[in-house]
Amino acid sequence: MQLKQITLASCFFFSSYLFGATYIPLDLRPFDSSISFNSINSILQPESTRIEEVKRQLTKEYFKARYLLTSGQTRLAVDQINQLIQKYPQESDFYNLRAVSDLLKKDYTSGIKNYQKAIQLSPENISSHMGLAIVYLQSGDNAQAENAANRALSIDNESVPAHLVLADVTYKGANPQETEGLLIRAQSLAKGNSEQEIKIANMLISYYLLQKQPQKALTVAQNTIEHYPNDSLALSILAKTQIYNKQEAEAIATLEKFIKQEAADAPHRILLAKLLLKHPEKQQEILKLLDESSTILPDTAQLHAQKTVILTELKLFPQALLVSKKVKTLAPESGLAEALEGDIYLADKKPDQALVAFQQSYQIQPSAEALASMTKIMMAQGKQSAVISLLEQEIKKDPNNIVGYLLAGDIYLQQNQTGEAEKHYLAVLVKQPENVSALNNLAWIYHQENNPKALELIEKAYNMAPDSADILDTYGAILVKQGNVMKGIDMYVQASKIDPLNYNTQYYLAHAYTLNAQNKLALQILRTITSGTESFSEKESAVILLKKLEQ
Repeated sequence: MQLKQITLASCFFFSSYLFGATYIPLDLRPFDSSISFNSINSILQPESTRIEEVKRQLTKEYFKARYLLTSGQTRLAVDQINQLIQKYPQESDFYNLRAVSDLLKKDYTSGIKNYQKAIQLSPENISSHMGLAIVYLQSGDNAQAENAANRALSIDNESVPAHLVLADVTYKGANPQETEGLLIRAQSLAKGNSEQEIKIANMLISYYLLQKQPQKALTVAQNTIEHYPNDSLALSILAKTQIYNKQEAEAIATLEKFIKQEAADAPHRILLAKLLLKHPEKQQEILKLLDESSTILPDTAQLHAQKTVILTELKLFPQALLVSKKVKTLAPESGLAEALEGDIYLADKKPDQALVAFQQSYQIQPSAEALASMTKIMMAQGKQSAVISLLEQEIKKDPNNIVGYLLAGDIYLQQNQTGEAEKHYLAVLVKQPENVSALNNLAWIYHQENNPKALELIEKAYNMAPDSADILDTYGAILVKQGNVMKGIDMYVQASKIDPLNYNTQYYLAHAYTLNAQNKLALQILRTITSGTESFSEKESAVILLKKLEQ
């Protein structure tokens, strides 16, 4: 059982991806040039029955208020909107505008009231119903959100935006089959509009990847590129999906085609450079890509940070340090440059200098990554007491320092101070009941103590992260100990497929096979893992078991 920090993918919204990160309803997106399809354009205007009147009387005021709102000048926009409502209390579109201002302020109660008022004035205003669905969704009322989204669809069952809003609702409501159908239907409705169709394909791909269906995602990407073989967004989607499906050679070819078309694109050059790192003979090409990226975006700290990472991977440490100085110039108060320097010194086997750099980074901007790096170096230097003091000090400063609790718990566990480790993991679970690292490690402690709670905890962790080799390893150990050997073997087999070089897990699998009278399989594994020079903590036990089975 290894101690690992496990990160889960975060949720996303389909319609927010298409309509902008701030998730402003569609009637406020007329100035977004990336949205050009007809069904949305019709929603962006005041109701058609009053268009001429609105144009004659209110054009300047209406569009000024809307512009203020979409450009972030919320206070001025609200003043303008309130004046318009006072002058023209029967215009539903102005209540939509005010509802959006409420949404931006996260005042969901007021937003609901304003959308309901807009619907009262104009029951068939589809934008009001979609906006209401979004407010309900963000306020956590999924049932009402679904009702509002379905009402929008009943007004226009071919509205692409309405399908995407309902997809958001069903996804958050844990109904993935319905979400998939809505996205496929939206893509079908978008046929013929390349920009919209490709964006929806990207959403569908993201959905499939979150559902751990990479082959389906790849099929969508391949179908999209067949229809639009030279579209840059389609190429970008295909490359990233190929990477996810471990088709790196194909991804390299796709990215090379992309950058030939996009002379002013830096991020995809960085992505291609990362893929080429596995090919030492491509070093000059990698350096060329990095130089091109720097020329395209000379004042972007994150790009120079990526360049620093790649130069470090190439073991070009002086060049990497030089680029990190550029990051420091561009983002002096982020602590990023110092953290990068720490990584460079670590790679260059200079732990003392690395520790100083990480300490400087943490002092400028405390981060979980810097704290973890400091902990790792100090532990390797044998400074366990100093590390514990540091972590307990940081926890005292910030009782919500989850990483501090986890790191301290891991160290206590390594030192067999299981009581202290348990205390720290429990503190994490009080604040984050679904923290899989804490669940996994606490389950291991209870497993060693023969506490039946171990199974409950590891099952919860497994349900959240079924593809974690560490969790599968722990789950296997607990199942075998509790007598469910067959299921335990299954967990060990899955863990071994995910992390085949973890010979400790291989040994545990072999031992489980012997408990199930499958000695031939056990012998195959034991001969493999003991024949090489690889060192692992259970190697001595593996040798002893092999000799016993060969007698």
